Amino acid sequence: MAITVLEMLGQARLFAQQNFQFTEPLTVIGVAFIVISYLASLALRALERRLVH
Repeated sequence: MAITVLEMLGQARLFAQQNFQFTEPLTVIGVAFIVISYLASLALRALERRLVH
């Protein structure tokens, strides 16, 4: 996951530098990271419940 986040941020920076738009790509990457993290936490919570019971 950490490599993917670094790669996504790198691509967002390249896009931002080429188009002089810095807010939009970094915001999209931030929102994507939050969504992925939230879904992963839900999946881990469900797995934890399944293993405990």
